Amino acid sequence: LYMCQHLQNAFLDKNDLFKMIITQGCLFTQLVFQEEMARECVPNSDTDSAIYYTQALVEWRRGKLDFSKPSYEMNAFITLVLSHGIKHYLALACRGMGVESDDVFLISMKNEFLYDLIFSSALAKHYIAIATIQEGKVLPSYRVDLKGVGFRNSAYPEYIKTTFMSYVLELFDLIRKEVQIKNHLVMDPVVNAEYHIYQRLMQGDISYLSNTTVKPAEEYDIPEQSAYLYYELWTEVFSSVYGEMTVPSKCLKIPLYGGDRFLKNTKILNKLKQLDAGIHDRLLKFCKERGRDKLAYILIPPSFDEIPKLFLEIMDMRQSITSICVPFYRFLELLGVATAKVDENELVSDFYSVKEQLVPFGIVEN
Repeated sequence: LYMCQHLQNAFLDKNDLFKMIITQGCLFTQLVFQEEMARECVPNSDTDSAIYYTQALVEWRRGKLDFSKPSYEMNAFITLVLSHGIKHYLALACRGMGVESDDVFLISMKNEFLYDLIFSSALAKHYIAIATIQEGKVLPSYRVDLKGVGFRNSAYPEYIKTTFMSYVLELFDLIRKEVQIKNHLVMDPVVNAEYHIYQRLMQGDISYLSNTTVKPAEEYDIPEQSAYLYYELWTEVFSSVYGEMTVPSKCLKIPLYGGDRFLKNTKILNKLKQLDAGIHDRLLKFCKERGRDKLAYILIPPSFDEIPKLFLEIMDMRQSITSICVPFYRFLELLGVATAKVDENELVSDFYSVKEQLVPFGIVEN
């Protein structure tokens, strides 16, 4: 070990000599094909490195992280250094490729955007970044970049998209003002979102249901193991009461109470029998004939204006709410608020509700 350290120190002492002899001051054409070439790391790195280095400089200068003028000056400093560094290296590349001397510094650059704040999640590729400056100009309004399917998904209802965006921006304003954020400012909007969705679903609002495409049988390799099975289920069990389902179409998804254990839940099956004995019997017959002992959801035609009452009675409201409120849950997690039991159909409103439980756990008795 001592000999290794001694050799390393000996080489480091002569580092400048090695650089002078080995390192080339210019680049050459077809650089990518020089497999045996070694290159030295340079300070011009990726976005994350620039962000965290700027953050470190702000803490060094200010003793804390804030949004003061000296803090923004650190970002300007990093932008200047990186821009000139990149310009220099590109000039070397141009000279190595034979570009005229007068033209090698014609390139001009500007910072793409300034992230004032980043909410970073432990999930890979999940973060929320808020920018106030883009390409050297102050933006008239905040630009919010949502990355990751947990925060950004076209399947989320418009209510969730707009409410979540307002929620994040409101907290960002409080952080910029260095205001001590109270618990209710973080938790109340999540509880309100859960209760709002519950109320809308109970009113039969189909806009809060996800959808699944059902295609004709010939377009599946194994139709009985595809979404086509739910077309057959609808045709044999429900069509005589609620009308036919046409394919292809994007059908609405109704999660059933109890998930995979719906067919084993005596209480919910008895309720279904009370609502419509014919549907109850046909459903059990269909599942028995197909060898299915699990049924987590059913698909209904997109022609409905609202969710029929029968499906509201056997629908898993909590599973619907948790699947829709994912952006809020992921955001709470990155703030350090655990929501692991949400996957077990427990809602945030169950443990953070001032007055009463807002969404029932079990089947509501008539």
